[in-house]
Amino acid sequence: MILDREQRTADLATKADRDISPKLTDEQYHALLHYTFKAGFKRPEQLLEAFVGDLSGWHRNGSDEEELAGEWFSRAYSGMGGSDSFLYYLYDHEADINELEHIAVTFDHDPEEVYDEDPEEDYRETYGDIYPYNWYEDYLMDVRDEIDADPRETCVKLIRYLLENQVDGCIDWGHIDFQ
Repeated sequence: MILDREQRTADLATKADRDISPKLTDEQYHALLHYTFKAGFKRPEQLLEAFVGDLSGWHRNGSDEEELAGEWFSRAYSGMGGSDSFLYYLYDHEADINELEHIAVTFDHDPEEVYDEDPEEDYRETYGDIYPYNWYEDYLMDVRDEIDADPRETCVKLIRYLLENQVDGCIDWGHIDFQ
């Protein structure tokens, strides 16, 4: 992802400290310091920023470095990693606000509950007729191992969070608060 000059200038204006605190063992931290100083940096975050630049293709150290960072990611996490998380599932399936709202309607209703939009009509439907798919079952079918899947309550909480924090009618993927 190479940005043009205008995009790059606009993105540079958003550069800020991000609250990311990795949990490292003593050995991992010493190794990080070793590579930090070996690269000529004074602080570990500078090395991590350089790697993220290569991985994202934004502020790269060269095309080979960008390609190798991408290969590392593909080998280490392609089809694995967070693929059992509901957040990954939504992102991978390119879920949008309309789909989340559609799912949210099902939270508080039993599929067998009668839904009567117009009491004057004799025709009655159940919520299961209107919203026939079970979104949670679809998610469970998509994960590698149901044991590692997020519980339904966690999924509901995430959907409510994404709906409450949408930006201009879209899921705000870039500002998800990981709690």
